Amino acid sequence: MTDDLFGKITPPIEGFGGEPESIIGVAAGAGLKIFFVAAGIIALIFLLRGSINWITSGGDKEKIEKARHTLTNAVIGLVIIFVVLSGIWTLEQVIFPNETFCIGLTCPIKIPTIN
Repeated sequence: MTDDLFGKITPPIEGFGGEPESIIGVAAGAGLKIFFVAAGIIALIFLLRGSINWITSGGDKEKIEKARHTLTNAVIGLVIIFVVLSGIWTLEQVIFPNETFCIGLTCPIKIPTIN
């Protein structure tokens, strides 16, 4: 009688969705990769913007200096991105191999869990 009134409780589907810690780790690693790609694209956009400003300056010293400043900052940004990515790769692959230390660039992040 009560089964008809309240319905049946069924257990959740087995093997669906994976482990929560691996999903969070994969998402964090993907977020880190997306961040670095976006930073690189933004730096390249500033590089193009500075180049176009220099070309269209028409010999005006102030506009050329502003374009040079934009180009310098874009190159500094690209160098910083490259150095950080190289450092993370070196930490993950050379200094701490076998996924003992992982930031999420070349290996999945492992979140500790309580069992």
